[in-house]
Amino acid sequence: MLKANYKSGAMYWIVSTVLVLSLAVKLGHSLLVNVVDERYYDWGFSDILVNYEGGFVRRGLLGEILFGISRVLHLDAGQLVMGLCYASYAAVFAVMLRGVRRLRASWWILLSPLLCGYTVDIVRKDYLLILAAAALLYIISRHPNPARYLAITLLSIVVIMCHEAFIFWGMPVVAWLMLKDVGNRKYTVPFLLLILASVAVMSIFHGTEEIAHRIYSSWCEVIPGFAPYSEQYSLQAIGYDAVWAMKIHFHNSFNVEPFGLWTFPLHLLNYCVIFYLFTRFPFVIKRKGSQLGDKHRDTLSALFIVLSITNIPMFTLLFFDYARLYQYICAESMLTMMILPAGRFLTLLPERFVGLVSRINCRIDRLIPPKPALLIILLLVVGVETTTLNYGRAFEMSPIGSLWRAITTLISL
Repeated sequence: MLKANYKSGAMYWIVSTVLVLSLAVKLGHSLLVNVVDERYYDWGFSDILVNYEGGFVRRGLLGEILFGISRVLHLDAGQLVMGLCYASYAAVFAVMLRGVRRLRASWWILLSPLLCGYTVDIVRKDYLLILAAAALLYIISRHPNPARYLAITLLSIVVIMCHEAFIFWGMPVVAWLMLKDVGNRKYTVPFLLLILASVAVMSIFHGTEEIAHRIYSSWCEVIPGFAPYSEQYSLQAIGYDAVWAMKIHFHNSFNVEPFGLWTFPLHLLNYCVIFYLFTRFPFVIKRKGSQLGDKHRDTLSALFIVLSITNIPMFTLLFFDYARLYQYICAESMLTMMILPAGRFLTLLPERFVGLVSRINCRIDRLIPPKPALLIILLLVVGVETTTLNYGRAFEMSPIGSLWRAITTLISL
């Protein structure tokens, strides 16, 4: 743990300045590119546009709602999407900032690319999904009753209809807590089956290329000067053949050029670094009076591992955007610790499993002691590249890397 008066030291102000400037650079670049230049064409933006104008299709609910609002109220659809994304980011940041204050942890961890110091962009569904995950945890953290479970079920189905990947990272904790409530299983089990049925429906109505083109045409009506249909649009993913897409994702996940067979060991190394940073930082660098201890660390570590396991289909067959997957896992783990009462969080997972993880943590700490200086360095230099193992690009995503890139860009102008 840092000294109790570390906030008054030079180290605190240096690290805080680097983190805040890094976030300012990222936000400034995002606003410039997305809002000022109106970048209404990239993968993340177009994923939000998926709607039902070409027929019922997975991920279409959010786009249908936004499309309806834009058409009825005669609003600029592009600006509507931008506003929703930035508002969702701000809300997630506020929720997490409140959480670290309650835990008396350091706010520095929030500006890691693994949480709110984002790696890809704000204009995606990601922060809206994370906000929904926080809402589900808030609801289930209250005294359980059938009405709250019904609300959880309805909200879960709505979120899954916006993006089916939520089932792998946003639902496991909530589903587990529902199943642990033995007294209400006559409600929770049918509700969970309804949620699973919604996932099955999404997998059936995955879409076609024709539907993708119809969706694109519908948005041309409400976004003036919308760029021509291209491979930059995630709309095209709607028409992918499922088996073909899984093969491509598997190949891209485990045969990244130029590493070939070294891809898997490098993925494992990346995972270990992120696990070490995320499960040590909040418990070593914390404020005076914090109650966070070894039991919290071991429970958070165990939850991180569980969510990593539930996301194996995403890591292998369904996804290869590593940065977002790590962000989902880290955000859900941290939100669970922030939102659930301490008693429920510490008893969330089976005691034997947490005990096993505790022994693993002890061995890791003996091998690499979690010193404050080491963790601060990792916080400042660790980033995750989106779809490759380009460590240069990964560094540019980190707080130090993003600042360095901004400085070199200004010098070259």
